[in-house]
Formats: sequence, C-alpha cells, structure tokens
Amino acid sequence: MGFFSNLFSRSIPTKPAAGEQTLQQGVAQAGIGIGQVPGFIQPMPGMYAAYRRMSAHPTLALVRAIVTAPILAAGWAYEVRRPDGKPYRPPRGGVTDSADPIDAQLADRAAFIQNVMDPLRPAFLAEAMRALEFGWRPFEKVWDVGGGRFVLRKLKPLLPDFTWINVDPHGSFAGVTQMDVQLGPEKSFIYTHDGEAGNLYGRSRHENAREVWHKWHATDDRAAQLANKAAAIIPMVHYPLGQSRDASGQVRDNGELADVILNGLGSGKGVKLPNLFATTDDPRLSAELAGQSAWIISFLESANAATNLTGLTDRQRYYDALMFRAWLRPERTGLESDHGSRADAETHTDTSLTDSELIHAEVCSQLTQCVIDELLALNYGPDACGSVYLTPAPLQGAKRDLLAQLFAAAWKDPQTLQQFIAQTDMDAVFDLMDVPKAEQQVKFGG
Repeated sequence: MGFFSNLFSRSIPTKPAAGEQTLQQGVAQAGIGIGQVPGFIQPMPGMYAAYRRMSAHPTLALVRAIVTAPILAAGWAYEVRRPDGKPYRPPRGGVTDSADPIDAQLADRAAFIQNVMDPLRPAFLAEAMRALEFGWRPFEKVWDVGGGRFVLRKLKPLLPDFTWINVDPHGSFAGVTQMDVQLGPEKSFIYTHDGEAGNLYGRSRHENAREVWHKWHATDDRAAQLANKAAAIIPMVHYPLGQSRDASGQVRDNGELADVILNGLGSGKGVKLPNLFATTDDPRLSAELAGQSAWIISFLESANAATNLTGLTDRQRYYDALMFRAWLRPERTGLESDHGSRADAETHTDTSLTDSELIHAEVCSQLTQCVIDELLALNYGPDACGSVYLTPAPLQGAKRDLLAQLFAAAWKDPQTLQQFIAQTDMDAVFDLMDVPKAEQQVKFGG
C-alpha cells in the first residue's frame, strides 16, 4: 500500500500561487545587457541613427518592402466571441431583426469597432511597420467623443529617439514619457516586435544585418579606391642627369624640365622633347635613330585592377544575399539568381508570406489587447472586453485554399457551380489559382 499511496499522492498537483512572482527581466540591446530600473527603462543610445542609415541602403530598403507590402495591402477582419462559447450567427436583415440578442449585441460592437479602426488602418500600419527597423513604435491615443461614445480619432506616431517606456515592478507597460510629457497606458500604445522576455523595446531586424551592412560599406570603399586606381593613368618621365636648355634657350636642371613635362601631361597639353639622334654623320642611321631621345615618357597602369574589382563586386553580392537572409527572406525572393527552379521560388514566396502574416497577426493581437478592449470597456463596460477581436485578412495563399474548397463544394452540385461561375470573375480566379488560360497554353504538334 505504501507504493500505491505514494504514487497517488504524486498525481495530485500542488495548487499554484496566483499572480506574478518574478520581477521585470533585463533587456538586451545590440548584445549588451542592461538592468532595468523599476518605473523607467532606457534602450542603448545611438542605435536609432544607425538603423536609419541602414534603412537607406538599397538592399535593405528592398527587403523591407517585400516584408511589409503584403501586410499593408491586406485588410482587417473583425471577429466576435460569444461569452457562452456558442457559435456566433450573424444577424440577417439588420441587427434588430436577429433572433438572438447576444448575436445582435456582438454585431453592434463589431460594427462600431470597425467604423473606428478602419480609417486608422493605413496610416497606423505604415508607422507600425517601422518597428521592424527600430524594434518598437510608440503612439499617442487621441481620444474624442462622437455620438455619445468614446472614439479614437488618431493613433499619433511618436519618434522612438526621445520617447521612453514606463513599466511597473513586474515589467508590464505603464505608459511612455516624451520630454516633459508623460502619457499613461490609457493615452499611449506601443507595438513591440520580437521582444525577448517582456522587453518592450523589442529587437530590430537590422541587428541581424548590422555587421554585414558594415562589411558591405567597407568593401565598397575598397572597390572605389581600386576603381580610381584602375581609371587613373600615371605618367612617368625618365630624364638624364645634368642640364639642358628650355624652350627659351635658358639652361636649366633636367629635373625642373621634367616637372614642366609632367604638368603638361597632367593637364592634357602636348610636350616636346629634344631629338638628340636626328643628326648623325652616318645618313643611314638618321632615319633609324630619328625620334629617339634620352628623355623617355611612360605610363603606370594597374594591370590586375579589373580582376580585383570583379572579386570585390562578387563579395558585395554575397553581402546583399546575407542582408536578405538577415530579414528572414531568401535572396531568391528579391535578388537575381541563376539557380533554383520555379517550384523553389514559389516555396520561398509562400514561406515569406507566412512570415508577413505572422507579423500582421502580432500587430492585430497587440491592438486587440491595448486598443480594442479599451474601446469596448469605455463604451460597453468591462465585461465587453474580448468580445470583439482583430485578425488579419488572409493573403494569397489562404485565398487560394479557400477558393479550392469552394470549387470542390460547388463541383458536386451543377446548379450551384453554374451560379458560382456566373457571379465570379473567372479571369481573376485563374490568375490567383495559377490556372493557365487558353491563350497561355502551349500547343503541341504544330
């Protein structure tokens, strides 16, 4: 009985203590750990200027556009959640005609949230995506009262350079401070990207590329020096020791006359040299020695500069590929490539879209918790929190899967299929599903 009693006692879990026990965690900026002071945390200074310089690099600007474009182009969907866990049935013919008052209430809340948030979406998303470059993006909530309800007129973007995050002893968000203005959580919102262990300052994707970006510029400087060396033609004058007469007949040192010749060559002017062997006692040698001089002009050129310059350019291409990978994008999604098949490119594209969808879902989740729930609580009471939540609209991959399911269901019923085809832009469907049209099909046998 002792063995079984011990086994049974171990299967009963210990009741957990409620609430957080640990304090706020340390943050890491560019590989350096910083201890947080309760109530106020500050990121490493001087990093945002470097991030802005990196954002101006053509390769990083391109990969940023590839990451953010699907997010900016996608819409938002406003989902609802019943408190009893039952499926939501959208009211038909208007909110007041619904047979279920809970569904009608949820439809009213969703319509209100959509009317407030949809006008803010384009400007907000464009600014929020800068968190991928800076790690986070702060906003001021600009409130107003319209129609007897609290509404958001604007989510005003704030520069992170002189905005600081306030936290409570457990590291939770407690507002922001900018200059002498302090905004509480009810007046501020931050979007954090890739925050480790509650680090509200997040982590910039530029950190993955910072070292490579520096090497790219160092290589570019070397390539510029080599290109100048390859393009430059350096004249050299070999002169005999002693003195000679200049054009005016004065006797001058040959070194001074060589300087005059070099200045003429550098400015593109012609020079003249004495033909010492044009006159000789042997007439047979006059023609052979004509043009010969003790003064010799030659040019110094870099014979291997072109080859070395090609090697540096190839190195820069490699760094371009690394900067794409640093932003979690294969180089085939935006750079020219001579390797890989079309199927590989489509796989890379699908993976890239998935990453953009995850970023978009992260933005929607933080908006729901810190903005939408607050709108619901102010206008419908604290119990309304969580009843409406934001989700990103599906991108191309999800749309393609949805259309495939619709086709499979409609194909079973000819009448439904005919109606579906009549009401659908089939050219757009074919383009989305990658179905070749008649004029695009290859004809065999002539």
